[in-house]
Amino acid sequence: ISAFFVSRKINLHWTAILQLRNEWRKIDTWEGVKLNSTGGDVVTISPQINHTIAQKWNISLLMDVPVYRKYNLAQLGAKYAVAVNVVRDFKPKRKTGMH
Repeated sequence: ISAFFVSRKINLHWTAILQLRNEWRKIDTWEGVKLNSTGGDVVTISPQINHTIAQKWNISLLMDVPVYRKYNLAQLGAKYAVAVNVVRDFKPKRKTGMH
């Protein structure tokens, strides 16, 4: 899996992100025989929007849209995916009086 990100801060709390991702999977083998319906290549574009709250919480909404798919024979492939991420930063408290 490889990915390339571009982001742009909209204002203090909002950031727009665009991800281009490539997933390559090799054709599986079992006892030296290639297994049908394994392996392939998928290129996905993923627009995202991120909101920061109190410099501790980040809430992101994103959508994965495959723009190129090449599979070895018949395989299930998603047309799109939607996700919501919630992240909290935990920063350790500094001890006072210690240098």
